[in-house]
Amino acid sequence: EGTNDEDMEAAYIKAAEIRDLGATFDFPLTTEVADGLCELLHRFRHAGMYGHAALQTHLAALQLVCTEAFKGKKAAEENPLLDGLRRVLEKYPPVESDAEAALRDDE
Repeated sequence: EGTNDEDMEAAYIKAAEIRDLGATFDFPLTTEVADGLCELLHRFRHAGMYGHAALQTHLAALQLVCTEAFKGKKAAEENPLLDGLRRVLEKYPPVESDAEAALRDDE
């Protein structure tokens, strides 16, 4: 429970590996869901937040789209699933890039 930098980093690395392998093995939807999980973990880490339900939702979706039934399915074919994951993700503050911060500071 809660944020632990080592655990968050390990989870991020595993999710990134899954994201990268999805397209390689004709599981583009797996790539999309794993990318969302990476973003969620990134937001958790930078905001010092943790949401167990949000994490479990993304993990359950990832387990689902890694099955043979989803092989070859594109993101456009599963918009309701991806939209739901995006709504979960939006509950956590996005991480501002260095370039965005510099632009904001210049204003």
